[in-house]
Amino acid sequence: MQATSKEAIFQLWSESTPGERNLFIVSTIGPIYGSVRPATANSFETGDQRWTVWGRSRVVSGVTYYYTLKYLSFSLPPLDYFTVLRLAEQYLIRAEARAQQNDINGAKADINIIRTRAGLGNTTANDEPSLLLAVEDERKHEFFNEWGHRWFDLKRMGRADAVLAPIKPQWKSTAVLFPIPEAQIINNPNTTQNPGY
Repeated sequence: MQATSKEAIFQLWSESTPGERNLFIVSTIGPIYGSVRPATANSFETGDQRWTVWGRSRVVSGVTYYYTLKYLSFSLPPLDYFTVLRLAEQYLIRAEARAQQNDINGAKADINIIRTRAGLGNTTANDEPSLLLAVEDERKHEFFNEWGHRWFDLKRMGRADAVLAPIKPQWKSTAVLFPIPEAQIINNPNTTQNPGY
């Protein structure tokens, strides 16, 4: 995201890094890195400007790959900044908190600000469970290919198993935790290793 973005709250800049785009662009040659899963690309609602503006597809060796154009700069120094916090996330954080406090109208209002900006109608969610799923869905579409948001959202909401097990055949519930390093266990014999390791 460029420094001129009206959404930016906190950004980092590196003179020597050619921007985030290099991590996510799909090349016509060489390996494919950072592509967007077809299921994610196809999950955007019709008319969602986030995919219209940020999403693209390219056929490589007969296979269609989806990718993002959120990051525009290949130049050195880069024009893109590493965006740590932006306005949309603040609305969705508050929407989640309001839903958990049973502030239904407040949560809906925050979600609708993001949906309106994306060119979509108001959310149909109208209670805590549906609003939390609506926040999860908006975060999925707002922050795809940004800072691993999706992974942390699924962990925080306790939905990693439900979402990842159907699409990752080797998925194990214990994968939501990292192993505790052996050195830490040696330093503190009272430490118990996380399940699955």
